[in-house]
Amino acid sequence: MRFDLKYLALWITLLLPSSLTLIIWRELGSGEPVWWSLTPAIYLILILFTTFVYKDLRGLRGYFSLMATLFFMGFGGGWTFGVIPWIRGTEAWTSFIDVLPSKFPDVAVHALRLTPAIIILFYSLLKGNGRSRLYLVKGNISEFVSPSRLLGVSDKITWLNMTLRFSAIFGLGTLIFLVLSSKPISLNLTSFGVLPFVILIAGLNAFNEEFTLRAAPLSFLKDQVDQKAALSLTTVFFALGHYYGVPYGLLGVALSAFLGWFLGKSILETKGFLLAWFTHFVPDFVIFYFLLVS
Repeated sequence: MRFDLKYLALWITLLLPSSLTLIIWRELGSGEPVWWSLTPAIYLILILFTTFVYKDLRGLRGYFSLMATLFFMGFGGGWTFGVIPWIRGTEAWTSFIDVLPSKFPDVAVHALRLTPAIIILFYSLLKGNGRSRLYLVKGNISEFVSPSRLLGVSDKITWLNMTLRFSAIFGLGTLIFLVLSSKPISLNLTSFGVLPFVILIAGLNAFNEEFTLRAAPLSFLKDQVDQKAALSLTTVFFALGHYYGVPYGLLGVALSAFLGWFLGKSILETKGFLLAWFTHFVPDFVIFYFLLVS
């Protein structure tokens, strides 16, 4: 087993269960067939089996288990296949949602989507990974950002300073996009009664995605590949998952890729979760505010 095959296995394990297969079926075909989920499902089972056969892949068992959890729970593949989509399609869930007051169904959906994060967290803790290894700590927010042409950083600037700047940019950019793309007649932007729900949902979603799609994978890959490779893997998976998000299409993928790279870089360099969660929370707050008042 050569070392380069480890990277091949990592990229296949990322791309097959991601939204890429759905994007190809939907954009180049007539829609995904009913059996589309079989290929990634079978592959994930086989790749997990190989970690018990090939010693060179044993260290990746945690990462492969994470990707399998994401896919079979529904996080991968755009929430079209898995346990959570199945639960949401049951009569019991429909009956439960129907009796909830307004806006509470939205909270319930995002609480349900938190299930993969809970499973991954318990799995990690049982494997002896503490909060620091999982990046579930504040981190050193006064750490200097490493030089980056993409960020235009050459002088010393702290991650706290950079986070505040970029959070404002991400939030304002999201606001402008939504205002320009929304029909004013369908919005009542003075509906401040939804703010508690917006804060809760945005907070849950930011935690869910930052831990499940970034902090946890980075922690599993920490001792297996270099930081650049780990950051690339998490960035691509995050970006593909936002093809059908806000904004839609290749623009959404490109913006999500930059955001995912920025957030992953902050986690790795501060060795903590707080700033990534806050940066993610800001545009999510804008998006969910628009969704709940529309």
